[in-house]
Amino acid sequence: MDMKVYPIKDSQDYFRTGISSADGTQALCARQTNRAICLKFSMDGRFLGLASKLLSNQDNDEDTLEEIGNWLRQLGFHPGTIHVQKFVLPELTAEIKDMPDYLQEYVDSPSKFSEDRREDLSRCIGEWQRAGGYVLIWNEEYEMNAEGDVEST
Repeated sequence: MDMKVYPIKDSQDYFRTGISSADGTQALCARQTNRAICLKFSMDGRFLGLASKLLSNQDNDEDTLEEIGNWLRQLGFHPGTIHVQKFVLPELTAEIKDMPDYLQEYVDSPSKFSEDRREDLSRCIGEWQRAGGYVLIWNEEYEMNAEGDVEST
């Protein structure tokens, strides 16, 4: 059975992604308080583990992302779009979900909503699913499009 994979493009604004030319391992890296955290995934997108590094520059987000990108290269990764399976890491507030919470709430409990609101949410879910979007959570929610770009935060 094939597991669904979710593309995540390298983003200079939010997080960094990379692929190891040595073995195809994939990485998703971002800042978490005073550390850079790098989630590692297999070639087929399974979560393998993580690495972390104390950041030297914690005052400027742009410099921090540059430092994370440099560290990623030191680990043998080059920037690129990665493709990962769903994962949930509550201790890091990191996961992938198929839809935003407000849509999932409707799916889980439609009777909690008025008839007009149910029609609206049902339409929104259809549009969301047709577009192939998903949500990447890493300290905040990133609504992602089917190509792996951040659409909104």
